[in-house]
Order: sequence, then C-alpha cells, then structure tokens
Amino acid sequence: MAVKTVLATAAGSEDHRRWQRGASVFVCKYDGGTALLSVRTGNYFTLNDAGSALWARLTSGLTLEEAARSLAADYEISLDAARHDAAELLTQLLSKALLEPRVNRHSDAAMSATARQRPLSATDTLRVPSLLRTWLTLIKFHVLLKVGRLTQIAEPGLNVTSKRSATVLDPVLRDALNRRVRTAAAWLPFQVACLAQSLTVIDILRRHGLEATLRVGIYPYPFSAHAWAECGGQPVNELPEELLRYRAITS
Repeated sequence: MAVKTVLATAAGSEDHRRWQRGASVFVCKYDGGTALLSVRTGNYFTLNDAGSALWARLTSGLTLEEAARSLAADYEISLDAARHDAAELLTQLLSKALLEPRVNRHSDAAMSATARQRPLSATDTLRVPSLLRTWLTLIKFHVLLKVGRLTQIAEPGLNVTSKRSATVLDPVLRDALNRRVRTAAAWLPFQVACLAQSLTVIDILRRHGLEATLRVGIYPYPFSAHAWAECGGQPVNELPEELLRYRAITS
C-alpha cells in the first residue's frame, strides 16, 4: 500500500478500516518506546513515544483519521502533519506485517476465573509421544519456521481436541516431556532453535486438549530473544529462574 494512497483516504475521511496487531506479533513496552517483534517474519521494529501513541490508538480500534486527530490534539501539531506521520507509519507497519485490517471473530467464552487448577499426572490422558514422532514434529516446525509459515501453526486453537480447565503439569510428566523433545533435537543434524522446540511442546499438549501458550521474552542490551511454552501459567520447557533475565512480551 503506497503512502499517498493512505494519505488520500485519510484526508478524505473515507477510510473506515480499523486495525489490529498482526498475527504472531509480540509487543514489549519500555521506557521511551515500544518494541514490536513478528515471530512469523522475523521483523523487529521499535517505536518512539509518538509512534507508540499512534500504535496504541490504531490497535485500540480507531481508524487512521481518528488516530491522526487524537495525535494532533495530544501533541499539539497540525492535523495535516499528524495525518502524514500517521499514514507513513501505518504503511511501514503494514509492509512488515506488524499491523493488519481488523477482522471480527467470534471467540469462545472465556474460562471461569475460579477454575480449579489440578496437576496433570502420568495417570491422565497425556502420553509422551515416541522419539520418532517427536523427531518428525521438530523437523516440521523447523521447516515451517524457515519458510515463514508460522501463522498456520501459531493459531490459538490449533490442534486442540478438547477443552480442559487450566492445568498444571506434574513435574515428573513435564520432565519426561522435556527430555523427549531435547533428545529428539540432539539426534537432528542441525541445531533446533528454542522456538521450534517450544512449538513442539505446545503441539503435544494441544493434541491432548490442553491450553498451552507460546511465550517470547527479550533481553534489550545486547538484544536477544528466547521462546518457551507455558501451561496453566507455568513454564513447561524452561526453569522459572532461567527466565528472570528476559522481559516477557505479550502475544
């Protein structure tokens, strides 16, 4: 989308599109700005204070024109300048797949906040898959990440066969699952990133109907990123103390 096209629609107040964060984009706020990371494309983008303000307005449901007017009022700049800056930033965000048109989706009812957590032990339905199956799953995610097809594997409902209340994995079962994934990774002729290993863990848990979540954290200086899986609000394939150095970013 060209900048002049966005500017034209903004100036004419005819663009009623609303925007949302792109698929698999993680957001981290820090002093003086916002960092955006697309796991699907690998794009990393930082926003200053004004850019962060515009991002917040666009992702809150405002149109480009509404966001520009709000920005002009708050920063005491002309509306034309606000429109131009907003359109230019929007174009960059769209080109990097960090922002996309908003789509109305019907979501499942949220789980009750009082849902009782219970440990899932080896007596439950979760079975650690065979070494061969784990090995093949790791290869699948490694290849999908290489070709930029993360969107289809990072959908929140992927491979969920049933719904179960928030569950904390039994430590014995969790350790057995992690050993299987790491052993399978060691047998591969190439290094498997933490992201592919975490997606493999999530895939196994979701195939058994468990709510598992991908988490990404960043270490700002020098910049590094790390991924891990969570189930029941607890890390599955990483020790909590090992994650203290990372600032978790929202998905």
